[in-house]
Amino acid sequence: AAAIHALEHSGLLLPGGVATTLLETKQQWDFPNAWSPIVWFLVDGLWRVESDTSTALGDQLAQQWIDANLVAFQNTQQMHEKLDATVLGKVGGGGEYVQQVGFGWTNGCILDLIHRLHCSPSVIPRTGIQLPPNLCGTKTGLYVTK
Repeated sequence: AAAIHALEHSGLLLPGGVATTLLETKQQWDFPNAWSPIVWFLVDGLWRVESDTSTALGDQLAQQWIDANLVAFQNTQQMHEKLDATVLGKVGGGGEYVQQVGFGWTNGCILDLIHRLHCSPSVIPRTGIQLPPNLCGTKTGLYVTK
């Protein structure tokens, strides 16, 4: 409970995702950037605690990250390696190279969060996207088929 309280009051939970750090250095990992693998690990950890509070926060952060990536995709027709955590769906920036698109870990993390959060029902809310009927999983286990 103390760790969840600390996270909720850390300043890292923002409208467009979970910021990696509060340090604004213009480097790629720093504020205001949010990265799929970090969000995924955080959500996965919250779900594995299996308390009502941690599950609810995990659900909220997973849906927020799905929504942020959906908005970014709708705006740019591309998936991005990082997003700006301060604005839902805004592409991130900074660092020593140009922002990468079509990024594998973003794609994988988003697909896994969609699968684990929305296995039932089989339609992702607000998108109309149908999930394959033979897939099912739990928030604490990966890709179990019926």
